[in-house]
Amino acid sequence: LLTSELTTSIYVYLVQNGLSTLSFSPSGELLLTMGNKEMNSTIGVYKWRERRLLFTARLPGLGFYDCSFLSSDNSFGICGKDLVHFWTKSGSHEPYRHCRGSTRLFPSQVQMTSIACVDGAVVTGSTSGTLWLWEGRVLVKRVEVFRFPITKLFASSAGLFVSTQDGTIHLLSKELALQRRLDPFSRSDSHDI
Repeated sequence: LLTSELTTSIYVYLVQNGLSTLSFSPSGELLLTMGNKEMNSTIGVYKWRERRLLFTARLPGLGFYDCSFLSSDNSFGICGKDLVHFWTKSGSHEPYRHCRGSTRLFPSQVQMTSIACVDGAVVTGSTSGTLWLWEGRVLVKRVEVFRFPITKLFASSAGLFVSTQDGTIHLLSKELALQRRLDPFSRSDSHDI
């Protein structure tokens, strides 16, 4: 049951065609939004309880699929057709600085579909079913785990939840080892892997 004390709404004026995704910061104080406006993807960072916009940026094109705060309120990333972009800031009064992710070690044309931060490590999922591990803004490891495209990543204290296009949800350890599979078409709720 939601009460007026727990429910707050903010007007996201940056986006005309709706939000495609949003993410709360690790502290819960900030809200990151991403949406599409005309021919640009627009991101915004809000101090949501105060209903105040802190930062906004536009990226050319509409091929971005996910955004997420990473290990702190001072960093977030977005991913999509144009691979991965990171924003960081050094202090609370500094603006976020943009850096494009570097894929020199693993050149690929695969589309990144989701981004999450697991125990301080940034992970992206892709249409190939591959997970990609980042250190800072540099791609350092490719983990081929799934046969189907990855549709969403969600980090929790239990590990990394991964949904794939076949409708299955997988739980991976923080080391990205497969732990459990939740299959919606099965009579049992979960299977040990």
